[in-house]
Amino acid sequence: RQHSLPVHESYEQRHRLLRHQRDQRQQQERQQEQQEQQHQQQSDVSRHPPPACKKIIRKLPIIKVTPEDLVDENNRECCICLEENNLNDRVLRLPCAHIYHSQCISDWLAKCCSCPICRYELQTNDSEYEKGRIERMKHRKPRYARYELERMKIRDLSSLCSRFNLSTNGMTEKADLICAILESGKIDVISAPKPVAHKLSDLSGMGVGKLKRAMADAGVFFDAKDVVEKEDMVLIFINS
Repeated sequence: RQHSLPVHESYEQRHRLLRHQRDQRQQQERQQEQQEQQHQQQSDVSRHPPPACKKIIRKLPIIKVTPEDLVDENNRECCICLEENNLNDRVLRLPCAHIYHSQCISDWLAKCCSCPICRYELQTNDSEYEKGRIERMKHRKPRYARYELERMKIRDLSSLCSRFNLSTNGMTEKADLICAILESGKIDVISAPKPVAHKLSDLSGMGVGKLKRAMADAGVFFDAKDVVEKEDMVLIFINS
């Protein structure tokens, strides 16, 4: 004789079955969505990046090269034309902190939206490409050193705060704006080079090329017109 289940147990079984089927369906949908996203990202990466948005290119800052800018070896020459970046040159700076001759990088970005060195991607007008770019750039923050913020004008710092959706209510001092940006977590702060120790006799015994490399590694640079003899370089290094 067949025994029927109590009504409440039969209901519980059906409920568990339906819940299991729902969970399986949701898992399949999530897997399919992830596969589509991965396929889209792979497709975006494999295709040649489109040009950067002209409006974004026009807003990139033009800066005067300082010794701090040349601490990064990648910034000691424009990697597009391979000419040296010298102190006081006017160059264009990307959000990733890499610098280039303005014409060189403008021509580059008119064809390709990514930094030639680190592949930091600037905004484009390609709606399909933007879906993958936004996902890839989600964990890439703009890079700034403290000295860069300190040399900005107040209106530029305020603009940066606005870009990062930071409240500037009651902030009238430059130091307050800099502090707000540094503490926001919205940027990667570039560390200053650590101090180095050299004996005067070692510096004097170095060739010009080796001495120049040692100075560059320590973040010490000079204007060529200020240097006539190697002793001038040694003096600049010591006084740094």
